[in-house]
Amino acid sequence: MTRHLGMAGLATILLASALIGVALTPLVVTAADRMDELTARFTTIMTETMDYLDRAWEVAKMFRNPDYDYDPSDLGNFTLPETPGGEG
Repeated sequence: MTRHLGMAGLATILLASALIGVALTPLVVTAADRMDELTARFTTIMTETMDYLDRAWEVAKMFRNPDYDYDPSDLGNFTLPETPGGEG
C-alpha cells in the first residue's frame, strides 16, 4: 500500500527541513571556523619545526670541522612560536 502525503504533509516536511537547516547553520559555521584556526596553528607549528630542524642540520654539519667549537646560540636561540589561541 502506498501512501500519499498530500500538500499539508509536504509542507510540514519542507518546514521541518528548513527549521533544522536554520538550527544547524551556526554549528556548521563554528566547526568550520575552528577547523580553519586549527589548520593555521598546525601550519605555523610545522613551518617553525621544519625551520628549526633545517638550522639544526646546518649546525650538525659544522661538527665535521674538528676545530668547530659548539655554541648553543648557533641554533638561533629557538623559542616556541606564537600561535593565535595557543597556550605555547
